[in-house]
Amino acid sequence: MRGWRRFLNIDLSGVAVLEPQLTVLPQIEANGMMRMAGFFPSVPTQVNFELVYAPVSRQRRLFGISVALRPAGPVAPPPPAPQTEGKAPQAKAPPAAKSRGQTKQ
Repeated sequence: MRGWRRFLNIDLSGVAVLEPQLTVLPQIEANGMMRMAGFFPSVPTQVNFELVYAPVSRQRRLFGISVALRPAGPVAPPPPAPQTEGKAPQAKAPPAAKSRGQTKQ
């Protein structure tokens, strides 16, 4: 691994303190394997990963790992949450019908 890291001239130790952002939440596949994927929001290089765990003796053991390095690009902010003030929207009541009084004669 040292030779590989030196060859690319990239120091990955900085991602050890970053919180990974999951793009695929842990899920059990049809074959029983658990899969998850995500990235570390590092700059200038983003570290993407995918992990696969196999069920072994009632535990999960790492079966496969994939790591890809990509240039970190600008990230769009999340869309704003809908404005709710804790109250359900109230429907407007229809206008009250005018009572028809007796006409004066």
